[in-house]
Amino acid sequence: MNIIFVKWGTKYSCDHVINLYNSLKKYNNNYSYYCYTDRDADTLLSCGIKTIPIPEKPALKKWWNKLKLFDKDFPLVGQNLYFDLDIKINSDPFYIIDKINWEKLTVIDCHWKKSKVYNRLSNYDVNINSSVLAWDTEKSNANEMWDHFHKSGFRDYFLRKYVGMDRYIVHEDFEYNLFPHSFIQS
Repeated sequence: MNIIFVKWGTKYSCDHVINLYNSLKKYNNNYSYYCYTDRDADTLLSCGIKTIPIPEKPALKKWWNKLKLFDKDFPLVGQNLYFDLDIKINSDPFYIIDKINWEKLTVIDCHWKKSKVYNRLSNYDVNINSSVLAWDTEKSNANEMWDHFHKSGFRDYFLRKYVGMDRYIVHEDFEYNLFPHSFIQS
């Protein structure tokens, strides 16, 4: 099992990564913890977090770097759990592992956004959230999201059209599973 964080730019510090790492590690120290980052690799390594450098090309900013996690050439294989750096861990998040269908990307169900406003085809906001993700590189088709983004010739269009990966996933019609409502609270 790979536990992954993404740290790009200066919005979040190493302390955010280290604090999240420590909150997760106390529930399971046997998993491998990685940070996909463009800076501070030495500091993270000294705390026990393995780092994967964000390449200069393709130049992605902000949250778009987490989409690169789905590239079939990304150096991690197997089951992956991703956590945004602003997540607060209140209890053991790993109890859910056996309940995940690893054959599809699993995202947060924003069950509080179930009105007609959120379910319109042209809606700007969507009723999923990608701050916690689960997928298996060998079983799921999550790499199709990266291929569609990177190889379709529409990458710049997607960057302008969608303000985040959540909207990209929904509006480009990728299949996904949902975590149970009790797993994540917003």
